[in-house]
Amino acid sequence: MIIKKPNKTLMGLAEMSQIMERAAQHAKAESRRMGIPIPLDGKEGEIRYELPDGTIVNEDPWHGQNTAPEGWYERFGITPENRPKTKRS
Repeated sequence: MIIKKPNKTLMGLAEMSQIMERAAQHAKAESRRMGIPIPLDGKEGEIRYELPDGTIVNEDPWHGQNTAPEGWYERFGITPENRPKTKRS
């Protein structure tokens, strides 16, 4: 009778997958907390965005910019201490 050892590589892949999934969920939660739209894969390759209130939209709400449009944080009730930190020149 041959006894096979467990495949450590497959177990490692499963563990890595779980770690990556937890990290992705954490990143999404942080983005929601800070009021940053979350890019989502849409059908047929288009990118959709989840807004901080959970609404899904088809267009980039920040219009390709790295900062939120005027009134964005107020619209979603994001307090100043929860907003993303910006680099100062």
